[in-house]
Parts: sequence; structure tokens; C-alpha cells
Amino acid sequence: MLRPLLPDDPTAIGPFVLHGRLGAGGMGIVFQGFGPDGSVVAIKMPHVELARDPEFRARFRQEVTAAQRVHGRRIAEVVAADIDAERPWLANSFVSGESMADAIRDHGAMSAAQLYDFASGLAEALECIHGADVTHRDLKPDNIILSWDGPRVIDFGIARITDATRLTEPGRIIGTLAWMPPEMLGNQEVGPPADIFAWGALVAFAATGRPPFHADSQAAVIARIIRDDPDLTGVPGRYRRMVVAAMNKDPDARPTAGALVEFLAAQARDEQSGRRKTVMAPSAGEVGVSESGEATVPEPADVASSVPDEVVLSEPDEATERLTPDEPRPWSADPQPCRDTSLPSAPVSRNNVVTPQRQPIVAAMPPAPVAASDPIARTWVAVTLIVLSLFGFGLVLGPIAIVRGIRERVYARRAFIAPPLSAARSLRLGWISLAISIVMIVVALTSR
Repeated sequence: MLRPLLPDDPTAIGPFVLHGRLGAGGMGIVFQGFGPDGSVVAIKMPHVELARDPEFRARFRQEVTAAQRVHGRRIAEVVAADIDAERPWLANSFVSGESMADAIRDHGAMSAAQLYDFASGLAEALECIHGADVTHRDLKPDNIILSWDGPRVIDFGIARITDATRLTEPGRIIGTLAWMPPEMLGNQEVGPPADIFAWGALVAFAATGRPPFHADSQAAVIARIIRDDPDLTGVPGRYRRMVVAAMNKDPDARPTAGALVEFLAAQARDEQSGRRKTVMAPSAGEVGVSESGEATVPEPADVASSVPDEVVLSEPDEATERLTPDEPRPWSADPQPCRDTSLPSAPVSRNNVVTPQRQPIVAAMPPAPVAASDPIARTWVAVTLIVLSLFGFGLVLGPIAIVRGIRERVYARRAFIAPPLSAARSLRLGWISLAISIVMIVVALTSR
């Protein structure tokens, strides 16, 4: 949630003009800023006391270096940074959305569709992070933003590059206990499997609304992580196997981020294929079982087999013989309902009288004369279609440009900043293209 700047807060950091506070904590403050080109960024700046600490500055430098190596659509990428300033800062691309912690607290556990998008999106983010030889080491609900197109990972505050020097002192734990793997609590070497453990814990949290190692105290949480199995009650079965594998106590036994992505993608394909098979499968009454135990579908019934090979016509009786042209016929002139020929008909009796159906009389009509085409009219029709196709784009692009310019102006007004030049250009272009299109279409239609 955006809050106004305090009197002691700076109004600009580097090339960015600050607009408000996105959050604050023990390590520093996160501001929202606007670049010279109108781009929106989230700027992280540590407190003055921490900026004077050489150990913290070294850790902050490592954070910036790690974040600059990671790229992907599931990551809030680095836009700019200054780690040598009096108060170092880091600017990331701004992600519109709410944190996972706020979303679960306000709305509860995720639905089945939301859970798949979250699990697969977070696995894709870890694949990008680990592909850059970086370990995040602090995956938690507060560091995941749920945007309109899926989750985004932020804050590489305690991230570590694989070949970087270890900065954490022995026996010192940095991070959030509820999402830490056992090796991190035991002060062992931490690598990408630690993030996989956090992935499993976060998927369980998204599915149930509670951490898998929930307890009343931090000591009890640590004991459960090291000793007990996670509480996966309520986790759907389609995710339980991978969550259990991801939260294995042995780091070497956990799957990789790429394996998680492939598993979820294959599972989605199997479910789609299963739904198609369910729709196309025959009904239960039509399925048989062969002698070998395999399900068989019978062939369509042969309708012709139920019809007699020969139909014998009996001699006409006296009633039929006495009919004259002036007397009514035994058949009705009213239309009869169609017969369903897809089903086998009853056997034809050999004593039935088969009479020909009445054939409709079609009066011979002389062919209508072919109207001569007017070449001038055809030319005007072609010209009109060409004009409509050329300038009709303005009827679509014009309103789009106008709406875009209005949205930029409204956003700037809400942000208490001057509207960008692109807003005026969009409005001007939209109105001009819309006016030209309307004029040309009116001229083309009235000149026919």
C-alpha cells in the first residue's frame, strides 16, 4: 500500500523522483519513484545507521550483484543502483499487485486454478534464479508479489551467488524461520535446494492458508522443521507428491526447479487430455468386454441386415380396383413425419400392399433473365470497400490512443505529477486519426 513521504524522506534518489512509501522495515525503506521516461520503479534504501556499517554495505553489494544477474518475467529486475553512495540504493521494476502474505490473509487459500498458476510461476522464477547461479535464500510470502499475470519474486536481500564469499557468521541465522530448510537452521552449506524447500512450503501455504510447520513459538517451529514431517492436510493430491519431495530433509533428494516446471506442465497436459477423452468416450452401455479383458466398442448395427431380402407385392384387391380418378385416394395429401432410418425397421409383411408415393407436380418455369451488371456501380462499391478498409483502422486505433492518453493523465493526476508528453501525443494522434477516418468514410458513402 502506498503511503505519503515523511518530512525526513528524500524527494529524489538518483534520476528518480519519489512519489511515496511502499513499505518500511528493520533494514530500510522501499519508495515508489518515477524515471525520466515515466517508468515506475521500487527503490530500496537502507537506514542511515546500517549504511554506515561496513558488513551491511558488503551484504548490500552482494544483493545488488546477485539481483543484476537474474533476468526473467517472474523476477522484478534491476533498473539502476548505486552501491557507493552515502546511502546505497537499488531500483527494481515496479510490480503492480499485492504480496502473497496480504492476499492469503485477506482472501484465504487459493483456488485450484490459482494454485496451479502460483506453483508453476514460482517454479519458473526459481529456474531463472538458479540458472544464474544464484540462491535466493529468503523466499517467503512477503517477497512474492501476485500480479495479474502470475507471481513475481522480489527482494534478493540475503541472496547469494554460488561462488561468492560467505558473509553470514557461524551460528547466525538470517531469514524467516517458517520457510527455512533444515540445513539453513543447522548452519550448513545452503544452495538451490533451500529454495526448493521454500517452494514446497509456499505451495502448501497457498493451498491451505497456513504454514506447513505452524507452532506457537519459534523454538517449536525450528524443532518441527528439523524433526517432523510437514502438515500437508488440505493440499490437493496432484501437488502433494511434489511438495513432499521438495520438502525432503535431505537437500540432495529434492528435485530441481526445472523438474518442478516439467512435472507441472506434464500434469496440465495429462489433465487436458483426460478431459478430452471423457467427453469423447462412449456411454457405459455401449462398452463391452472381450475375452481377454479389454474394453471393446461394438460396431454400428447393420440396418440393412434387419430388412428382408425380398418383398413380395400381393395382387391388388377389389377396393383398389374400383377407384376412379374422381374418387379420393387412400393416401393423404398432408405431409407425413419423417421416418428414422437409423434404426432397424420391423419386418415387412408379405400381405401388405405397397403403393407408390405421390410425386409433387413441379410447374416448368422459364428461366429468369440475367440482370446486366452496372460497371459504374461495381466500381463505386470497390472504391468504397477500399476506403473503408484503409481508413477503418482509424476507428480502432483512434479510440485506443485516446483511452491510453486519458489513462496516463489520470495516473499522473493521482500520482501528483505532471502528465507525461506521451499522453498529449496519444490524445492528439487519436483525435486526428478518428476525425480523418470519419470524414473519409462519410465522403465515400455520400459520393456513390
